[in-house]
Parts: sequence; C-alpha cells; structure tokens
Amino acid sequence: MATGMAEYEASIAALKRRLFAQLLSSLPAGTAGEAGAAQPQPAQLLELGIGTGPNLPFYSAFYGLPGRQGASSSGGDGSNGSGSSTVSTGSSSSLSADDPPLQIVGVDPNPFMRQYLEDSRAAVGWPQARLSWVQGRAEALPLPDASCDAVVCTLVLCSVGDVARLLDEMARVLRPGGSLLFIEHTTARLQAQPVLWVGQRALEPLQRLLADNCHLTRDPLPAIEAHPAFRGGVEATRFSVDGVSLISPHVAGIARRQGQRPPAAEAEEQDWLGGGQAGSGATAA
Repeated sequence: MATGMAEYEASIAALKRRLFAQLLSSLPAGTAGEAGAAQPQPAQLLELGIGTGPNLPFYSAFYGLPGRQGASSSGGDGSNGSGSSTVSTGSSSSLSADDPPLQIVGVDPNPFMRQYLEDSRAAVGWPQARLSWVQGRAEALPLPDASCDAVVCTLVLCSVGDVARLLDEMARVLRPGGSLLFIEHTTARLQAQPVLWVGQRALEPLQRLLADNCHLTRDPLPAIEAHPAFRGGVEATRFSVDGVSLISPHVAGIARRQGQRPPAAEAEEQDWLGGGQAGSGATAA
C-alpha cells in the first residue's frame, strides 16, 4: 500500500504543486497580533484527514523550506484533556523570524497517524510550532466558526459518512473569502469509460469494507458547486491519474467561500487550470 501511494503521489505531484501554489499565494501574509506581540499572526489553514502528511512537502516547497533541518519531535502525547491532541503547542517561544506565515491544523480521526505525521514534518523541515494535530471527525470539526483562511481536503470526501454535513462544516469554519482546495477520486463517466463504470459499481461494496468506507462511485463536485457557501465560486477540472485503475478518474479545484475576499485572493487568478497537463502521470479527462 505504501508503494502504491508513493506512485500515486508522484503521478499527481505536478498538479498539486500548481494547486497548492494557487491556494497559498492567495492567503493573507499575516495579521497584527496582540499588543506587544513580536510577530504577526499567521494565516490559518485546516487540513482534513491529514494522515501521514503527504501534502506537507508542498507547503514547505512553496515557502522555500526544503533542506532545512526539522525541529526535534515533541515528547509526551500532547493531550489537552478535551479529546484532542497536538503535535506542537504553537507557542511563540518556539518560533523564529524565518518561520512561514502559515499555521497548519491537521484533523484526523486516527491517532496512530500522529507519529508518521511528525516524521513527515521533520523530513521536509516544516517548523514544529507551525503544525498542530487534532483528533476529530471531519463532519464535526472541533474548531470555532470563521476561524480558518483555507481548508485542504484531499482524498477525504470519498470516505466520509455525510458529504453534505462535511461541506456545512467546512463552510462554517472558513472565513468569508476563504478557500477550499479539494482533490478527490470520483466516478467514471459511463459513455467515456463504460468498463470502468461497471467495475466501480461491482467492486464498491468490497472497497468500502476494505478501505475505510471509500466509495468508488461518489462524485463530490456537484455537491460542492451547489452548496450555498460555494455556489458561483468553484473552479475545477476533471482528469485521469495513470496507474491507479479503479480510482483513476479525479476532480480537483478551489472553491471560494462566498463573501468579501481578501485582497490577495482578488489579485490572484486560477491560472493553474490553463497550465496544460496535470502532470506526467495525470491527464485531462
């Protein structure tokens, strides 16, 4: 499985680079903190189902961190006594002036992923204090309303129990003008890929049993486009990823939460859609 996911990540890396660059360049550079604070407050990014951290290299690359030595692993379990835990405390004393202006909060239901996430963080040199981990379900996010500038959701919508509820939660925690980045595998189109269409439906019960409720026939894009918080603000593309058979059809994009947009977001156009092929292993559908 690890080998398969590594091949998948390699196939989709070029598209991820463009999409994450589009998202991160639209974030506020930082807002003024409390009186006397040494540094501005970083932009707040929530990543759902962060798992082992396969997206961490894209954050580090955008901010020019590859090759930097990672901070030491945190000790203890970091429990705060309320059912959530953190990889780091995020305290200002552990930050440096060179740290990126981005605080990542990763939500995942599986506590066994925490150490793998910490290993990934250290490997790419992302500052320990700029990554927090919270145990929780995506359909009931343990975060305040309008607390995030961006939400990242990759290979999550296929397996959640209630897509509509998750979209409500993402809209709730996003600030007006904030962005949702999504990359999801989806159903084949009957006319274009009839054999795959039939195969996905035949094998979906087994897939759900063996792969944590992963649906092969789910298409999240119509639900995202129809949601009141994102309606009219969705830019997406459909494409195929080579070498992954049943989950080769994909959809990816950025959805803007409707409301006043940050100036940086207004200035940025989603030109990644016009950037040609999605990558050496991903082709437009």
